[in-house]
Amino acid sequence: HKAVDLYKNIAESKGITLHAVIQEVVLRGDQDQVYFMFRNLIDNAVKFTPRGGAISVDLKVSDGEGLFVVCDSGPGVPADKVPHLFTLHFSDRTK
Repeated sequence: HKAVDLYKNIAESKGITLHAVIQEVVLRGDQDQVYFMFRNLIDNAVKFTPRGGAISVDLKVSDGEGLFVVCDSGPGVPADKVPHLFTLHFSDRTK
């Protein structure tokens, strides 16, 4: 809820509908890192969804596991970038 609430007003100010369905799910892991991951996925959806678009956020239990899904009406990830989605990238911020 916290990550969705953070972006609800931002999405609305950009003319984007943000809809969330969140079930009670128990997750094991570092709470800050899980929140960061959720926030990053929602941020990307808001960033790349055009005005008039829609974003849906679902957190549910599926086959006994937590499932977090973010769908948006943005342009999507180019096919050549998909294999690198989960690769860490470090940039030199001193330049």
